[in-house]
Amino acid sequence: MDGSGYPLKQKNQELECKIIQVCDTADGILSGIEREQGTLEDALKELRNHKKYDSNVVKVFESKIAKYPVGTKMQIENGKEVIVVSQTEDSAQPEVIEVSDGDIHERRLIEKVIHIF
Repeated sequence: MDGSGYPLKQKNQELECKIIQVCDTADGILSGIEREQGTLEDALKELRNHKKYDSNVVKVFESKIAKYPVGTKMQIENGKEVIVVSQTEDSAQPEVIEVSDGDIHERRLIEKVIHIF
C-alpha cells in the first residue's frame, strides 16, 4: 500500500482492523450470530470491558450509534407511549411522537425513558 488512501493516508490497515473488530463484535451480539443475542447495552458493555478493543474506537462507535433506533417503541417518564422518529446530536434524546388511540401527536424530544417495548 502506498499510503494514498483513506483514512488519514495510512500505509497499514491497523485502524481499519480495529474499527471492523468493534463493529463485528457489536453486530454479533445484536444479531445473535455465533453468540447469545443481546441488546445494544450488552454490546457496549462488552466493548468497554475488554482490553482487546481499542478504547478510542469504542468511544467513537458509542458516540455515533443510535441508542434508540428509529421505530423503537417506549414508555417515557410521564407514562405516555412514544415511537422514535428521528435522531438528534444526543443519542439518548431522540425525537419522538406520542401515539394514543391510533392518533399521532406532535413531534418532540423524549424526557426520561421508563420502558422499551
